[in-house]
Amino acid sequence: MPLYRESDPKPVIRQLARQPGVHHEALRNWIRQDEADRGQRDDRPTTSELEELRRLRRGRPWPA
Repeated sequence: MPLYRESDPKPVIRQLARQPGVHHEALRNWIRQDEADRGQRDDRPTTSELEELRRLRRGRPWPA
């Protein structure tokens, strides 16, 4: 995500996705997740919150 984060102005995601050869929606999701993990958006859970939810759903309240 540094390529996107450090660009100013922000590149068009569809064009940026061509460079590494990934689907533009996958890149868009990665960017959104990175922003959530950095506290820049609150409309989705962070990676650590997702991991905690997965553990709790499996019946493991603590990290393995």
